[in-house]
Amino acid sequence: MLAMAGGYFVPFLISPRSLGFGDVKLASPWASRSAGPADASGGGAAAAHVFGGVYGLDLFVFREAPRESDVPFGPFLASGTLIGVLLGAVGA
Repeated sequence: MLAMAGGYFVPFLISPRSLGFGDVKLASPWASRSAGPADASGGGAAAAHVFGGVYGLDLFVFREAPRESDVPFGPFLASGTLIGVLLGAVGA
């Protein structure tokens, strides 16, 4: 859990504009909730990044948004948590 929360805190320290502090605060309870008997937290983290990547690709390539556009990552963390919890429930 600390490694996952730290994985979001370090980019925030390096470049606060790239990752908001709300995402950092959400990472710790997200990691503790995603970890279960089947340890599906890795699946939840991967799902969050895939969802965010697909949204960013759609936004920047197909809708031609400027590169300076902000993309909120919190909703993708929440959806990844849901996927992780569901994967943990199925695997338990």
